[in-house]
Amino acid sequence: MGDEEALSRLISIARVASKWYQAGGIIVTFGLSLGGCLFFSSSPSQSANWFWPWLCLCVLAGINICLVPVWSLLEGCNQVSQLFTYRFIQGVCSSFFVWMAILLGASLWAVSVTLGVSLICAGIFLGRRYLTFLATLIWSHPSGGRASWYHDIFPMQWRIALSWLSGYFVFSIFTPVLFRYHGPVVAGQMGMTWSLLNAMQIASSWLAPRVPQFGISVAQQRYDELDHLLWRITNIIVAISVVAALCIWLFVYILNEYDFHLATRRLPPMPTALFLLAQLLVSISLPFSVYMRARKTDPIVHLSVIAAVLTGVSAITLGKYYAANGVALGYLVFNVIIISLVFWVWHCRRFEWRLKNWS
Repeated sequence: MGDEEALSRLISIARVASKWYQAGGIIVTFGLSLGGCLFFSSSPSQSANWFWPWLCLCVLAGINICLVPVWSLLEGCNQVSQLFTYRFIQGVCSSFFVWMAILLGASLWAVSVTLGVSLICAGIFLGRRYLTFLATLIWSHPSGGRASWYHDIFPMQWRIALSWLSGYFVFSIFTPVLFRYHGPVVAGQMGMTWSLLNAMQIASSWLAPRVPQFGISVAQQRYDELDHLLWRITNIIVAISVVAALCIWLFVYILNEYDFHLATRRLPPMPTALFLLAQLLVSISLPFSVYMRARKTDPIVHLSVIAAVLTGVSAITLGKYYAANGVALGYLVFNVIIISLVFWVWHCRRFEWRLKNWS
């Protein structure tokens, strides 16, 4: 009976999520298509044939959004090992084909190649392993209890959405600001440097497969195991992030020290170091955010919004007068402040939760 009840609730969640994301995919497709056409048609440069590559990209992005609940359902059903094996293979295939497309002169179509290959890999993976499972979830009707979107999902959903939007704003504002005040060269250097900084996300690959374990430990009230998992993952992330940051900075330093041509396409060592320190703090704070969200609460959502606002203001203000150095310094300073508050909130909440458990 318990399994039937859980399956019924899972089916209800799958049906609701698939409908929401299908609607979201359609809105994104048409919204991006229309917005892109209005934006690019007013661009001073009309030499590039952008219409069909952009339209293809919008359609593929919409389809990818429709698949978001599928990956979440598989993770929630503890299919983490299989899912991350697929993501590794998908990443290798996408990288290979996008580089081939660039070398063959695909130009603006190269981005669409990445999404297209990802969709093909997703179709093969899901079709071979989970076709029956997903068909059962999406096409069946719940026979017992149903999950309430308003009571079970929405309280966390809006907080996570707000945190995600805040993070997206933070990570996307630097290049446009530098483009506005200092031109395309500096903006291009910022974009290339930020792409290089994303290599530090390799540390989070040790966290993502453990996210379901955080939730399972909370559900089974194994709080000592939860703390042990937190510190073990944090130690791994700190070690990997530090090594990755040092390697990235040395790479940039060597490019500049020996006047390689590639150095002109990236920011100098000083702003790169400031960005790396800031990203290091972000990486270290991730396990603590997961720890708190595993209890179906997000007490740091307000800090995410404050961080977005402060980072945006500092980027516009300092970026105007001090270019990339100002943007990087402002990002680091506010990360030090906000992430210190994140650790303080985690400490206070953990103490409260421990008191409730003891009582």
